[in-house]
Amino acid sequence: HYLIPLGSEVQNRQSDAQSKLQQLSNDSFEELAADIYDEVDRRETDAIWLTNQQLQNSIAFLPVNPTISPMRNQGRQKLATLDAKEFSLLVIDLLLDTKRRQNISLETGQ
Repeated sequence: HYLIPLGSEVQNRQSDAQSKLQQLSNDSFEELAADIYDEVDRRETDAIWLTNQQLQNSIAFLPVNPTISPMRNQGRQKLATLDAKEFSLLVIDLLLDTKRRQNISLETGQ
């Protein structure tokens, strides 16, 4: 289970990102969700390290993963360029589309 923030800003917008997410295949969507999860983890870890002063320099982006394509690695690094608000909206869009896909799956019995 997951909670999706439904403030007026979220409810009254239909973003390009939402449209693009809906067009992704299930496999591509799953990869993107994993990459966003990794970026959330990187940001949270970075914040903890900085508050504990254990790390003087933050990690600028997710490290290159040699087992995935260069295009996907580039996309993973681009996630780090989003500011906190943009990234939060992307996470919300991802959660909304996850819910939409789950409802479709339940309706079709897959």
